[in-house]
Formats: sequence, C-alpha cells, structure tokens
Amino acid sequence: MNQFAQSTPALHAPMRLYAEYAVALFAAVLLVAWLWARRDRNPRSMASALWAPAGALLTHRCLGAATAVAAVAAVVMAFARVYVGVHFPLDVIVGLLLDAAVTCSGYLAVRPLLIRVAAGSSRTPPRPLLTTAERSLSR
Repeated sequence: MNQFAQSTPALHAPMRLYAEYAVALFAAVLLVAWLWARRDRNPRSMASALWAPAGALLTHRCLGAATAVAAVAAVVMAFARVYVGVHFPLDVIVGLLLDAAVTCSGYLAVRPLLIRVAAGSSRTPPRPLLTTAERSLSR
C-alpha cells in the first residue's frame, strides 16, 4: 500500500479529504433513509431507518442504486483510511466484517420492537418525525 501511495501523489489530497470529511456523505445517507422511510408510511421501513440506514436502503424496493452507492462509498472510505495511513488493511477488513455482522444480527434481534414502536407512533406527538400518514383516530 505504501508503494501505491508513493506512486500516486495526485491522489493524496482527494483521499485525505475523503478520509476526513466523508462522514458528511454518510450523514446524508442517514437523512435520505429516514426521509424515504417516513414517506413510505410503512412501520417496517421506519424500523430499518431507525436501526441503520443500510437496512432502510436494503428494504426499500426502489433503492437498489442508492444501496450500491452507499456500499461503494463505505468501501472507498475504508480504502482512503488505509491509503492515508490512518489504519492497517487488516484492521479495515475486520472492521467492515464485524460492523456488518453486528448490524445485521442486532437488527434481526431488535426489529420486532422497532416495528411496534414505529407502528405505535401514529398516536404520539413525534408522529410527524416517523410518518407522513394522517393521525390515527383509533385509541
């Protein structure tokens, strides 16, 4: 990796900027996932958005391209962190795998509770944050 970094000086500035500031891109993915789940009016979509933006992107039927963009952005971020020397390659690989395993298993464990919370939100004051549906008249 050091030889590759030394032979590509034109990438130094872009990789450093991406490694430092791409967190804003992931914050945008969080916001987009929340907005799509809110508009979808489906408690399962909101449960996914509450747990992880990747879950919302994967469960939404029209977001294949957005899922691919998020996955590529994560891999490029991992590469950029290795490129600028902040992490070792094995650290990044293990981190990506561990994050994926914890996110998926945690979501599967917590999903039923999140769905009940999102579905029950139609009778609470924060309802507009979780859905665009009209307030439920049932008590």
